[in-house]
Amino acid sequence: MLMTLNRSGQTFSKKIVYLSLFTFLIAGQVMAATESLAELDVGEYAELAKRPNPKHLVLQYVPALAALLARAEQLKAAPLTQAEVEKIRDHASVMVANNRAAKAVAEKRGYKDIHPESAWEEWKVLRTQLPR
Repeated sequence: MLMTLNRSGQTFSKKIVYLSLFTFLIAGQVMAATESLAELDVGEYAELAKRPNPKHLVLQYVPALAALLARAEQLKAAPLTQAEVEKIRDHASVMVANNRAAKAVAEKRGYKDIHPESAWEEWKVLRTQLPR
C-alpha cells in the first residue's frame, strides 16, 4: 500500500484517495443519467437520450441533424458511412424542448429534421434529394 504524508503530517493511502475520486466520478455520472430531462437542458444527444423523459419532451438538434450531416459529407467530399452518421448523431448538441416549441422550430426551419433513432435510414434518402 502506498502511503503519503500530506502537509499537516497526516498519512493517507493513495489507493484510497484514487478509489474515493473514482467513486465520486461514477456517482456523478449515475446521478446525471437518472435525473429526468427538463426544458432547456442542453448536451450531447447520446447522453441526454439516456435520461428519463416522463414529460415526453423533445431533443431538438441545434443546428438540425440534417444540416450537420450535409455539412460533414460536404467536407468529407464523399458519402458518410453509417458509423460516421451515428457518431455525428450521438455527439451533436441538442436542447430539450416541449412539443409546441419543437414544432415551431421545425416550421421556421422549413423542413422536418432527421429522427435520431432512424438517422442512417433517413440520411440515405435525404442525401439523394440534396442539391449537388
